[in-house]
Amino acid sequence: WRTMDRRLTPKGAQRRSALMDLASRTFAAEGYHTTSVTSIVDGLGVGKGVFYWYFDSKDGLLTEILADGLRSMRQAQREAIAGEHDPGRRIEQGIRASLRWLSDNRHLFVLMEFARTEERFAPIMRQGDDQTVADALPHVSAGITAGLLRGEDPVVLTMAILGVTSHLARVLVLEQGEDADRVAEAAIAFCRQGYVATGASALTRRIACPPASPTEGLLLLLLEAGERPYRRRVNTLRRLRTPWAMRCSFSMRAKRTCPSPPGPKPTPGEVATSASLTRNLANSSDPISW
Repeated sequence: WRTMDRRLTPKGAQRRSALMDLASRTFAAEGYHTTSVTSIVDGLGVGKGVFYWYFDSKDGLLTEILADGLRSMRQAQREAIAGEHDPGRRIEQGIRASLRWLSDNRHLFVLMEFARTEERFAPIMRQGDDQTVADALPHVSAGITAGLLRGEDPVVLTMAILGVTSHLARVLVLEQGEDADRVAEAAIAFCRQGYVATGASALTRRIACPPASPTEGLLLLLLEAGERPYRRRVNTLRRLRTPWAMRCSFSMRAKRTCPSPPGPKPTPGEVATSASLTRNLANSSDPISW
């Protein structure tokens, strides 16, 4: 992005910063399209000439607000990971710093989401996204090299981590007003399950006994993150997904505690049909409610 190149005195820099701060908060609260240059300068008690000395247009003003916000968030991320040698912890600290910055600068978060929907401003946000990937990629690559992270494509892992973080930030922090630190810990807990080394015990248990459905897989992740109230739901879901023949052995001992279904014994053809239906149920992606 290109900004106006002017040499500013300390007083001029302060006035320019005040214009940007007032404009960004007004844009976020009242809407970009409905806010005029007149309302901005009136709010600061200056004339339009002052505005056009610093910015060439309202679009130019928002462009500089976005650019300045992206630089500020990047600086917060850098400060958060400074001096940390463990790449996994650098990733976690970066997630925490990003969510705190977005929560503390909610008005800029609103404008960034708005900019993604506007053809004039979307390129700025795409450049910011590309820069975020470039910043995070060395830490992910270092973690893979050290054997701390899974040996997957580092670009894919980086984009997955950033995707989880940005989505949780938008939905939980921006839209629902959740605490940024709690959302950050949730994002970190989830991402750990995707980027830890395959030798880790939690991941090995999942590989040895994979979930029967995406729903069960999500609940298992919640369990491993410490959400014990979900344990009964997972056990119930497994019973629903386990075929009768696997849950109820036809040994003499099992017949006393878990008898066969009442009625005549099925024919071989009926058994084959039942097995086919059981396989279809096990492979179904339809959600199970409880």
